[in-house]
Amino acid sequence: ITHKYGISVVAYYDYENLAISDNNIYTDSVDESGIGACIYVNNTYVPFNSIINNNIENGRGRAGIYFTSTKLRGTIDYNNYYSADSFGYFAAKYTNFKAFQIGTGLEKHGLNFDPKYDFNNNLKTGNAILAGKGTPFASVKYDIDGNLRNLSKPSIGAYEISSDSIKVWPGDANNNGKADINDLLSIGVGYNNTGPKRINPTTTW
Repeated sequence: ITHKYGISVVAYYDYENLAISDNNIYTDSVDESGIGACIYVNNTYVPFNSIINNNIENGRGRAGIYFTSTKLRGTIDYNNYYSADSFGYFAAKYTNFKAFQIGTGLEKHGLNFDPKYDFNNNLKTGNAILAGKGTPFASVKYDIDGNLRNLSKPSIGAYEISSDSIKVWPGDANNNGKADINDLLSIGVGYNNTGPKRINPTTTW
């Protein structure tokens, strides 16, 4: 999206049951004030119920998610953020994902990985580490391609990442094409967790 906001919510009533879920969002533009965000919420009157299971990438290096106030009610969790500048703005700018989690009390299960969008194929998710890292959302049973979601551990974003599409290379735990010290973080995040069951597993690399 070449607009300053990927998703913008501006309202003047106290809405209920308002949710943003299971999207792949990208923006690379800013407004005249230099503000740009994948999700922008003028929430003086909008408390929100849930923002979950979204891939949020700001290619211009501005905010992943921007709230005009700290008035919140509901769940903002299980999202994956990728930005060179800031992850969120909640009365303050957070340029470090851990600081964002601690300072806002949000995104206990949130992640900070490059979703590896395929810009020639509707922002299809290319990072297998996002498989099984979402949370079930009752009204979303299928992904954008019509594939059935994993009903207990869905993938984050608009696409369900099937186990037969996941390629694992020895040592490359963060799926960036290299096996190096940076893979240790992904190993730590995934430690003691299980992913989707492999279809027709073999020992062939």
